[in-house]
Amino acid sequence: MGAFISENFSTMAIGAVVLGIIAFALVRTILNLRKGRSPCGCDCEKCAAANKKQQGKQNPQHGIEPVFK
Repeated sequence: MGAFISENFSTMAIGAVVLGIIAFALVRTILNLRKGRSPCGCDCEKCAAANKKQQGKQNPQHGIEPVFK
């Protein structure tokens, strides 16, 4: 077991860093949605895509209502 860990330590360390980055992005997105902010992190009032209409509905990626209340 110790030999396996010592042989694959760099792979496991890189995997842990990538997993940490993904977890951080996911938690930040969920917290922004709970606060009613846009998921992309931009200011929707100044965003050119926020005012576009798609088949009579607001663009689904901008101006999203808070999912988690």
